[in-house]
Order: sequence, then structure tokens, then C-alpha cells
Amino acid sequence: MKEGHCLGDQVLRFCERRTVLPNVSIRSAQMETIQSLVRAGVGLSLIPKMAVMSGRVDAPVYRSLGTPRPERSVVVAWPKPRPLSRAAEEFVKEMGRRKADG
Repeated sequence: MKEGHCLGDQVLRFCERRTVLPNVSIRSAQMETIQSLVRAGVGLSLIPKMAVMSGRVDAPVYRSLGTPRPERSVVVAWPKPRPLSRAAEEFVKEMGRRKADG
């Protein structure tokens, strides 16, 4: 990801902790662009599982990392004085269930 993007920074820190120093030649702000470059044979990349382009004929090859795997936390936030709508409450509940399922 582009320099300064939290995901790009996290990937580089993950590599550094494993004494892997990648040669970063291209950066992008778009996950689709990164995967297109990989498909074109320009290199390889670490991407979040949620960005996998499953089912596409032209999708690159994906491999899961072994342990220890990188992790990142995602949270939901809303203004404290404002009550959640019914839809927002259901969304928060669903996200809690998905986390519990792993």
C-alpha cells in the first residue's frame, strides 16, 4: 500500500520482525491495482484475507501465511451522544458474532 497507509506500514513491520526486508518497488492506494500488478507478474504482495478475489478466473494465486500470522484490529465507532439505529445495532451484533466465529 502507499507509504503511510496503515496496512502498508503493518506489513512492513511484520516483515521486519521476521528479518525479511522486502524490495518495495511499487506502491498503490488500491488493493485491486496491487493484485493486478501481481497477476501481471510484477511481484508479490501480502494482502488481507478479505481482499481475496475468489471466484475470478484471472485471480492471482493466494497462500495463507503460517504462524505467527499478522493481525489487525478493526473497530466500529459512532458518536457517543447519538443512539444507534436499528440497522446499526444489527450490524454491530453481526460483527461481534463474526469475530467470535474467528
